[in-house]
Amino acid sequence: DLYEIIVFASHECEEYVSVFAGNELMTQGTGGDTDKWRSDSDNVLAQVYTIKGTPITGITSFVGPSTWNTSNLSSLAFQNITFADTNVPDGISFIVVHHHFDVTNYSQRKQITARIKGKKVRLLTNNTTIGSTPTYSDNPTEIILDFLTDDNNFNEEDSKIDVESFFTSKTLNDTNSFSCNLAFTANTTLSAAIQELKSTNRSDLIYSQGIWKIKQDEKNKPIEFSITGDDIISGTFAWSQNKARDIANRVVVSWINPADQWQTLEASIENTDLQASDGRVYTKKVQLRGVTNLAQADIFKELMLNQFRYTEDADGNRIDVTPLVVKFTTTIKNSSLEVGDMGTIDYLTELPSIKKFVIMSINTKQSGELELTLREYALTHYKDTNGNFII
Repeated sequence: DLYEIIVFASHECEEYVSVFAGNELMTQGTGGDTDKWRSDSDNVLAQVYTIKGTPITGITSFVGPSTWNTSNLSSLAFQNITFADTNVPDGISFIVVHHHFDVTNYSQRKQITARIKGKKVRLLTNNTTIGSTPTYSDNPTEIILDFLTDDNNFNEEDSKIDVESFFTSKTLNDTNSFSCNLAFTANTTLSAAIQELKSTNRSDLIYSQGIWKIKQDEKNKPIEFSITGDDIISGTFAWSQNKARDIANRVVVSWINPADQWQTLEASIENTDLQASDGRVYTKKVQLRGVTNLAQADIFKELMLNQFRYTEDADGNRIDVTPLVVKFTTTIKNSSLEVGDMGTIDYLTELPSIKKFVIMSINTKQSGELELTLREYALTHYKDTNGNFII
């Protein structure tokens, strides 16, 4: 007889999808015994433990469900196991295994492996309500929401969430088939985890006036501000355009393919006309760890290339001119502005026409003045070369 305790996860784990003894898929118990598994040769018995809320100090003995009626069932029983020095901490998920060897079974230990599923989250049911029953979701926005409200993370109250903005983002993800499948290691910081989550739906997470909001890069964004020369503090306005060597005429994104042993694959897009005018190939590589489908990777690579290299004229025609980036300081009267807002700037002394911009960053100075950085917004960013919308 051989007893083992095998830890499978040191983080949230909600479900064991399957357990294997060697290459054999073990049989799962039914009814109230779904935490028990056995090998068809009846020489391996396992029980799953996922610790939530209260650490445990011991494991009580058990035998497999009587419905299995296996020949070795009487031999396959766990003894009581007590943890003398320390409790098993919250969040640990492990399997206790009993291997039984006799003349009918090989004496070699079978390798125990498992497929597990991670954390369930609360779903956004409408633009005013966060559901109460945790369910599996691969929607990036609902996963970000869980990071904000989960007891072991930010632990924010639901009243601190702008549910309408989160529901709008969730709906955009569903419409465009944006999904997210990520596993975080125990040493991943919250900020790093959220950065990776945001990259799977091109969103900004904003904390403004005590409320969390999410704003997503999308076509046909509503105009939320109108800046004129009167709003810009004299001498602070500056505009720039990136040079070709600082941007890309070829974009390569990496994504994870679950159908190919979860390997990292690459998808690329390039514009040979831009490469000819630039005189060489400039490549930008972007890693999308949580993206697990090629269609989503293809959308992201094209959106990136468009926002790097194109804008549009007054008639809405695509032109291969790098979008403007503007910076200026404005007064406290514009304190309601937020990252992700889109609006117009009417400052003809510096700009050739009234243009649309998206706020990329806001820095509040000690005086209360706001330093803004904005990128030119163009509807052509969301279209392919034939003028059809990508999203």
